[in-house]
Amino acid sequence: MTQQGEKLAKDITNNSNYIHHIKKNYSTLKHTHQKINFLQYIASFMSKNVTTSFTDTFLETELNTLSENSNFVLETNFLKGSVIHIMTQAYSTGGHTKLLEQMIENTSNSFIKQSVLISNIKSELPEKLLTLANTYGEFILLENQDLIQKAKELASIASQYEYVILHIHQDDILCNLAFGNSHFKRPIILMNHADHMFWMGASIADIVFDLSEEGSRFSSHNRGVNLSKVVPIPIQQKNSFISQIEAREFLELDPHKKYILSIASEYKYGTSHNDIQIFTNMALDIVNKVPNCEFLLIGPSNKNPLWNEVEQASNGKIKPLGIKERHLLEYYIVSSDLYIESFPFSSYTAFLETALYPINMLSLKTPIFTLDIVKENLLQMDNINLLQQQAIKILQRNTIQQNQIDLSSHLQEQWTKNFMTLLKSYTPKQHHVYAKITQGADSMYINHLSKVIGRNLILNKTFSELPFILKIKLGLLMRQYNLISQKKELFKLIRKVFSF
Repeated sequence: MTQQGEKLAKDITNNSNYIHHIKKNYSTLKHTHQKINFLQYIASFMSKNVTTSFTDTFLETELNTLSENSNFVLETNFLKGSVIHIMTQAYSTGGHTKLLEQMIENTSNSFIKQSVLISNIKSELPEKLLTLANTYGEFILLENQDLIQKAKELASIASQYEYVILHIHQDDILCNLAFGNSHFKRPIILMNHADHMFWMGASIADIVFDLSEEGSRFSSHNRGVNLSKVVPIPIQQKNSFISQIEAREFLELDPHKKYILSIASEYKYGTSHNDIQIFTNMALDIVNKVPNCEFLLIGPSNKNPLWNEVEQASNGKIKPLGIKERHLLEYYIVSSDLYIESFPFSSYTAFLETALYPINMLSLKTPIFTLDIVKENLLQMDNINLLQQQAIKILQRNTIQQNQIDLSSHLQEQWTKNFMTLLKSYTPKQHHVYAKITQGADSMYINHLSKVIGRNLILNKTFSELPFILKIKLGLLMRQYNLISQKKELFKLIRKVFSF
């Protein structure tokens, strides 16, 4: 094992041991709000720091117990053909918000009513999502109140719908508090938009819709979910295209050069110098072997010293362009001769939106999950050497041949048919709470994930609101398990310990 591998393994062990030991303090808490704060702290830590677990029986059981012991006022009648989509937060760009928007558009004729409920009052309120919610149902924003009251309100509202679909953040404990009981009857569907990460809700999901076959197997085997089915990410058909000449003129790109493109959030290429170099060494090898070639990256920025160093080392052949407005992406995609998916983390949405265009595409096989169409269309290379060789082969052709990728399972007609069939055929008529037997992932997967996630102390408001003595105990355990490695982290922790 390399030195970096040994450090990652040690970090993961420390994270897991820390969580194991702090759980012992739960029984000392007497008040419900203290218990909820502590459970929220654990969920947030596990969602932002890699451990050996991808769901947690202790967390789910304790939250479900609190839910069972709460008094709910629920509707006994529901509107047949109705859906409520529950989100923690929404965002104006990409991700699970766009997935939900496309879902509602695709199924607009399949349901009588589709409402959207957001539980975090500080959420962005994207115009398109608001319009869709108000057109096909209601938009509901829960008030800022304590979690038990919010859970009661959520359960009361959701009980009026035939289907409840969760699009929640990984550390959102609210839905366990609302639905982790024997009183709530409407079936719960969980859209697993973070299939590679730890997340809450496995015990309350009657069915999980995963984005890929690999993700589905992971949910069943490593999270012990009741039932998992594959629902691919929905995308919109592209009916008209600008020409490459027009696109390059608009972006002022050289009409005679070969361009490679990759689009993803900066962290998906790695967060350390060594990790980023794995991708950039591959990129540099290609642009140096193909005459008059440049590599454009949208997401990474040269304002980051690590990426600025990459640009300088390549003499400007590798160009980290930062974040671009959505309407510009089409111009960059059409201008390019080859698209290479980000690694060590892929970007599902960026890959699919690029695949709508007739452009060559390549992906690297990693332990993190891959979209089914990548394997089905033979776009995945087993190692970096093969990826480089195939990229160079494509770029050196006199005429760039374009891949024809079958996206039918992601497009509206087939996607909607598949979604509705799964929803109606496999969703139980009544909600249950499930006991789980889970297993950890293999070490290669966990180490790979840890490279990208990094470390996060989670010294947020939830930590500040814990009892003083408990904060002291947690601080000592953070030090014991090397979660605090720098003076600034220690000072930050001390301030949080003494905050009231």
